[in-house]
Amino acid sequence: MSDETITPIARAEALSRSALRPPQPQLAAAIEVVTGIDRAIIDAALASEWKLLFFKHHAQLEWVDRDARGARYSRVDKAPSDRLRDPLEAWEMLAGRGLIPDDWVGSNARRFARGQRAAAPASLAGAIALASDPEGVLEAERLAREIAGRLIDWGVGRAPRVVWHVDEPLHWISSGESSERYGRSQLAMPGGQVMQELMATIGYSVPSAQFSRNGRRLLRSGTLCKAAQEFTRLAPREDLKPIANLLDAHEEWVAARRAGRAVRIARPGGIAGEFVEHSTTADELPDPFEPLFMLLARGYVLIELTRRSIQLYAECRIASG
Repeated sequence: MSDETITPIARAEALSRSALRPPQPQLAAAIEVVTGIDRAIIDAALASEWKLLFFKHHAQLEWVDRDARGARYSRVDKAPSDRLRDPLEAWEMLAGRGLIPDDWVGSNARRFARGQRAAAPASLAGAIALASDPEGVLEAERLAREIAGRLIDWGVGRAPRVVWHVDEPLHWISSGESSERYGRSQLAMPGGQVMQELMATIGYSVPSAQFSRNGRRLLRSGTLCKAAQEFTRLAPREDLKPIANLLDAHEEWVAARRAGRAVRIARPGGIAGEFVEHSTTADELPDPFEPLFMLLARGYVLIELTRRSIQLYAECRIASG
C-alpha cells in the first residue's frame, strides 16, 4: 500500500475505510460457537442493524427485523443459559471447531493483554473479534515481524513475542513533553517510539500543539500534509489521529530518501549495550512504511515494538456500524 504509484490522497482514503475495520469473514460462525444462538438468526441479524451484548450469566443479540408487512421492529434473541463460558474455555472451543488454529491455544509466541493467564483474550467479545478473522490476524503478525526485522537498528528484537490488545480502548505510545500534548494520540504514530526514533533520524517530528497553563490550545507548531488532513476529515476519531501522523511522516520520509539526505545513526556494536555512530543517507535506511501500511489496511494496528514484544491492537467490534 506504500507503492509510490498510489497517490497520498488515495492512500489516505483507503486507510480511512480500513482503519480498525478488519473484514471478519468468520464473524457469524464465531458468534454461533461462543453463544450458541441459532446460526440462521445470527445471519439475519448481521444483515441488519445489530449488537451483541454480554451479561454475567447470558448473552443476547439485539437487532432490527421486519414483520410480515415489512415494518421494522426491534428483536432480542438470547443465548442458551448453559452456553456462556469463560473466555479461555470459549477460546479452546473455537480451536476445537476449527475457527482458529490449534496452536493459538496456549502458545507462548502469542499472548493477550489482560487475558486469562495471558493464554486467551480477557472477554468473550475479544475471543469473537480475533476468531472472526484468523487469516488477517496471522497476516498482521507476519507484517509486524517484517517491520521488526527492518527496524533492528532501533532496538527491536529479531523474533519478539506478539501481544494482542483486544479487550480495551486503543492506547497509544507517544514521546515528547506532557505539556506539548493534548492526549496521547497527538504525537503518537503506529509503530510507537521506535518509529518516532527512526523519523527523528531524518529530522522529522509530528507537528505538536502549544498550550497555556490551563491546558487550552493556543497554536500549532506545524501543519499536517494534505493526505493526513484528508484522513482526519474522513476518519475524525481522535484515537485514529496517529494514522494521520503516519501519513504525514511518510511524506517527509519519501522526500528525505529522494534527496538522499545525510543522516547519522547509532547501530549496536560488538559489545552488549555498545552503540557505534555511522554516517549514511536516508535512502539507505530500511523502509518500514510498506508493511506498516499493509498492516493498517488489514484493519489492525501496530502500537509498539520492543526487543521483547510486538504490541498489536484489534478493536472489539460486536455491533454494526
